[in-house]
Amino acid sequence: MELIINILNSILGEIARLVAILGILVVASCSPRNTAIDLSSLTGSDEVLSRGYRVGQVYQTRTALLVTGRKKLSLSEPGGSEPFVKQYIDDPASFKNVVGIVQTGTDLRISRVEMSDSGMGGIVNAYAILLNGKFKEQEVFLRGVSRFEYGTQYGSVSMPDEEWLQLKR
Repeated sequence: MELIINILNSILGEIARLVAILGILVVASCSPRNTAIDLSSLTGSDEVLSRGYRVGQVYQTRTALLVTGRKKLSLSEPGGSEPFVKQYIDDPASFKNVVGIVQTGTDLRISRVEMSDSGMGGIVNAYAILLNGKFKEQEVFLRGVSRFEYGTQYGSVSMPDEEWLQLKR
């Protein structure tokens, strides 16, 4: 009888271990993923993507924009959660996240168009290389100067916001 009890305890222990592993796998599969998928080659085949950024396009800033971030630089529209350009110029020490200003007329070339998938839906973002000015040859994230449109199999698509950027070529 004792042998049967030991065998049953061993089997129950293995079942409990397998249930725990299964639980971990289920939780891991639901956790946010940050996979980046290059969509550059698909922009012509999707109606919404075709209105978004395309690798190689050159834009010019229509107004002075803030450069924010430390590890990953971003262009940010002035106002809202960021200071206005004049506020930053008057007191740069008060705005720790702002690292500088991109002047009106700065050119930038789209370097990447990617979808980031959090597991709950994607968002298509764009990055650009600044072609002139203080931040020349640095890559910036364009979310802060973009508008978003939903309606594609890829989720929300980042579009150039004409208030901040003008297509040059």
